[in-house]
Amino acid sequence: MKDKLESEEFYNLMQHYRMASMNMQDEVVQRYEEVKSWLRGNFKEIKPKSQRSIQLNKYYFGVVLKIFAGELGWSVEDAHDYFKSIFLIDYKTFSWGKRSFDYAKSLSVSFDYDEASELPIIQSTTKLNNQEFMDYIKKIQQFAAEQGIDVPNPNEADFELIAKHYLREY
Repeated sequence: MKDKLESEEFYNLMQHYRMASMNMQDEVVQRYEEVKSWLRGNFKEIKPKSQRSIQLNKYYFGVVLKIFAGELGWSVEDAHDYFKSIFLIDYKTFSWGKRSFDYAKSLSVSFDYDEASELPIIQSTTKLNNQEFMDYIKKIQQFAAEQGIDVPNPNEADFELIAKHYLREY
C-alpha cells in the first residue's frame, strides 16, 4: 500500500490538486474527484472489522428469530425488537440542572431539586461485533430454552428445514 501512495503517479496527482487555484472552485473540485477516483481504483474498500459477519446475521434472522417467532406465533421483527429490549437495554442519565418547584402557590411551599432523568436506550444489533453478537445470541438461546424452545447452534442448524417448518410469516 505504501508503494502506491509513494508512486510518481500519485505524487503528480496530489501536486495538481494542491496547485489548483482556490478561487477557481470547479478546478479544485475536479482535482479532488481525480484523487478520489485514483484512490478508489488502486485500493479496495476496507470494511470495519467491528461489524458482525453476514453468516452470523443470516443465522440470527433465519434460525434464532425464525424458530422463536414461529413457536410463539410472532413475526421475526417482533421477536427481534423483544430480544433487543431485554438484552440490549442500557440506561443513560440526563441532567437538566437545578429546578425550583412550587408545590402549592397558595401555601407558599416550594423546594429545589436536581432534575435528572434516567432513560432507557435500546442498542442496535448492528453495532455489535461478532463476539458481542454471539454473547447476545447465547442469552437468547438460554431464554428460549427456559421457555422450552430449542434453538440450535450455528453448526447444528439446518436452514432449509427450519425455513420449511416455519414457512408462514406471522
